[in-house]
Amino acid sequence: MKIKINLFRQFFIFSLISISLFNCSIDDVNRRFHESLALPQPSPISIVDPNNFSFIHITDLHVVNGKNPHLTAFGSRLISTDAFIIASGDLTDNGQQGDFAAYGKIMKSFGIPYFSGIGNHDLWFGGWDSFKTLVGPSVYSTTAGNLRIIFLDTADDTIGADQLQWLKKELEQKTEPYCIVVSHYNFFLPTILETAMPTNMQEIYAMMRLFEKYRVDYVLMGHSHIYDYRKINGISYLVDSALKQYSANEQKYYNRITVSNGKMTHQRFAIY
Repeated sequence: MKIKINLFRQFFIFSLISISLFNCSIDDVNRRFHESLALPQPSPISIVDPNNFSFIHITDLHVVNGKNPHLTAFGSRLISTDAFIIASGDLTDNGQQGDFAAYGKIMKSFGIPYFSGIGNHDLWFGGWDSFKTLVGPSVYSTTAGNLRIIFLDTADDTIGADQLQWLKKELEQKTEPYCIVVSHYNFFLPTILETAMPTNMQEIYAMMRLFEKYRVDYVLMGHSHIYDYRKINGISYLVDSALKQYSANEQKYYNRITVSNGKMTHQRFAIY
């Protein structure tokens, strides 16, 4: 009987921890959304030739214990046409303040602007407080030359009605000829073995209709740690593989998106 009680106690404690770490809540998403709108917004980027430039997409960095050697090594792969970097969430492995600070230090060392999205791991252990202080808002819209960049907060596997309405308004009002949307959660299953998939398909369908109606060029995503690309009704949906620091012998990749001759294209590169 004593063993059963101890096992029950352990299960109960584990359940409480699991709920605190992984519970998805519309209230949490709405709170972060409204807090984000009140935070200082990322500044637009001026580009010398707004019709001819490139930028980088990386994701799922999982900085832990203040480091990620793959992210550090990535800096040597930047070229002169790269105007900025987009990191689409899971910047840290468990939402620790020191890891957010380390992420910012590494990114600043590259010498070009960067934009950051929020992932589910960034929320662990109360990570939102550190994220909004050291990184910034989780939802925002900015520009780089002729490109409109819209960041969504999908870290809780949902965006909520308020954020969806905001997205619609941002797309309606954009005047730039190019547009990308950044989400941490991927919209589709890259492989038959993949289980990490957004559960609110009504939101996904609503967003896809908006992307088509207002002519979004790319939707940049992560989360699954598996590269996937597909073009649906003229919209490019690109999921990058993880740049996480563990799995030291695993090759790491990033995508360079290029704006040239009135088109936006991407190409995948290895770091090593």
